[in-house]
Amino acid sequence: MTYRAIYDQVHYAGFAAGDGERGFERNVRTMIKRMRRKFEAIDPDFQAIRSIVGLGYSWDGAAERAVSAGPGR
Repeated sequence: MTYRAIYDQVHYAGFAAGDGERGFERNVRTMIKRMRRKFEAIDPDFQAIRSIVGLGYSWDGAAERAVSAGPGR
C-alpha cells in the first residue's frame, strides 16, 4: 500500500498536510511506527508490517503465522 493510499484512508482523498508535496510521507511513517509499537507490546517478535522503500508498506501474513506458530510447531 502506498504512502498516499494509507494517508487517504486515515484522513480523506487529497487531504494535504506536512511540508511540501510529499510531506504526508512523514506523517505515515509516524503512524506506522506507532502501530508497530502497539503490536510489539503484545508480541515482541511482531514483524508483519514490511517497509517497501520508496513505495510504502505491506502486511506480511507469513511472518505473522511463523511467529504465532512458534519454534518447532
